[in-house]
Amino acid sequence: MSSLVDRRHLLVAAQLLDDLDGQRRRERATFEEGYQAGFEAGRRAGAEAAEEEMRAAWAKVAEQVRRTANTLTYDELARRRAATGPWEDEYRGGPVEWEGPRTARAEATG
Repeated sequence: MSSLVDRRHLLVAAQLLDDLDGQRRRERATFEEGYQAGFEAGRRAGAEAAEEEMRAAWAKVAEQVRRTANTLTYDELARRRAATGPWEDEYRGGPVEWEGPRTARAEATG
């Protein structure tokens, strides 16, 4: 009985050794497949993150462009103002009387 068990073990060991190169090829192919899958998943995740960052950055630019596009030009503001006429209290240049709160500096000197 002992020799039968030893022969079976020897036969299995011989089969494993005979297939050692095949096992190495299968392990290498499996590793390469897993590596490629991981690389592609990482590339996709990085690309998606970069696209989201660019989308957010361009959204700010687009908002600024919309605000600028909707702002009246100086000429349009002047035209509208001229259409309503000057106001009595409109500043026309020169010194202005000010009755606002006094500053600490003005109180110290005056």
